[in-house]
Amino acid sequence: MAEDKPKIRYVMCTNCKVRCSRADRTQTHLVYACSRCGLRVSVEPTQEERTCYFKTFEQLMQTDVRDVWEKFERFFLHEDTHVDEGLSALIGERAEFSEFKRWKWAGYELMRRVYDYVEACPEITLVCCDDHECTTSYLVLIPFRDTARGPQAGYVGTKVIFMSQGQQEPAVFWLHPRNVKALMQGFREVRKVGLQPVAP
Repeated sequence: MAEDKPKIRYVMCTNCKVRCSRADRTQTHLVYACSRCGLRVSVEPTQEERTCYFKTFEQLMQTDVRDVWEKFERFFLHEDTHVDEGLSALIGERAEFSEFKRWKWAGYELMRRVYDYVEACPEITLVCCDDHECTTSYLVLIPFRDTARGPQAGYVGTKVIFMSQGQQEPAVFWLHPRNVKALMQGFREVRKVGLQPVAP
């Protein structure tokens, strides 16, 4: 049974005096954005909104929602350890963190290894494209799923990696489910325009 959505709340843009649409959420707030000027407004959720939008946050942290990405990350990126000096001074002890930032390979060598990796990992989708210099490139689509919630409700979003032969650092970005829908709709609209006859 589908979850009941809370009543729509309208947040007004203080610049344009128009309604903002819900654009994002943090761990504690809902974020609304104005489609005209881009102003982002962060508001505390109502109890109803909190129940609907935030009740699964702790559950997500306890499942394998990042499992596919973390395996990919450990295979292709170096693990860097650094010390946060400010936090260390605040808590009175060494605050050390590990991050995956630097890629182990670049350009064609990275693409070749990613191709082989994806062949053995059906959860990841590889889309071929060209970069601005018309050299073969990849879009790597890595889904984030909360398997405990089922195949539909458990889809959280997609990490997208763009890599090309002449690129040292791949570009990485995130698509929420609503972003994926908007992107697909955008491609449908572009295709409609592309199929229209060209005026003589």
